[in-house]
Amino acid sequence: MVGAQELAPTATELSLADWWIRVRKRISKESRKMFDTFIALVTWSIWLERNNRTFNRQARSTLQLQRHIQEQASEWTRARFTAMAPFATHNQQAGIQVQRQDGQQRHQQQQQGAQVNIGGEIVYL
Repeated sequence: MVGAQELAPTATELSLADWWIRVRKRISKESRKMFDTFIALVTWSIWLERNNRTFNRQARSTLQLQRHIQEQASEWTRARFTAMAPFATHNQQAGIQVQRQDGQQRHQQQQQGAQVNIGGEIVYL
């Protein structure tokens, strides 16, 4: 589950890349492709939203952006990029294997894919 306390950014991480590298090491190898793809989709969607607000003076609500990300995940899945299937609109549950500090594996389930903080709101994808 993205958004778990073990995956939260720390005060020493100054960039998204720093956080991504640290968290990626804590996720099981089987889940890394899904995690990497999810991060790429979310950051790309936020970037496009930023451009739309800046250049077109149009803004989606947080819920609209969440739905857009889910729709994109569905499109990627229909194009046979199966790593996005857990985040697609048709999928109601997803999970990521998280490596805890004590070395134990833990599978976490969450409704609607992943939890993301966008603009101070917790959004479930």
